[in-house]
Amino acid sequence: MVTLTEETGGTVSLEFNQGETSVFHRDIFTDTGKTANADLTGYLARGMGRAQYGSLAAYPMLFSISCTISGNRVTCAIPPSESTAISVLSGVYDIEIYSATDAEIVYRVQQGTWTMNPEVTL
Repeated sequence: MVTLTEETGGTVSLEFNQGETSVFHRDIFTDTGKTANADLTGYLARGMGRAQYGSLAAYPMLFSISCTISGNRVTCAIPPSESTAISVLSGVYDIEIYSATDAEIVYRVQQGTWTMNPEVTL
């Protein structure tokens, strides 16, 4: 189970259960009316969760978010192998798309806070 809640200011809070396969999607459009699908040909996607904002040295990655792109949809997953290793119950995350050929072209397509419901049954 993954719960996405749109917040003010364009952030999206993410809630997921530890030890489960957590999958969520983000459709990318080129207009605010969400009618023109973005062409994401040549782009890849990635994501990361951390305890809080700041330097990567001070607040290292707690988990990676694996992402794939199909059409204008970015599909992201937090597999059980990632979530079972997390000892912190909340933090921040973001999802980026980036050019497969030019490392300087990066767009953040989703960001916000995350909350994990701890696993009891192991």
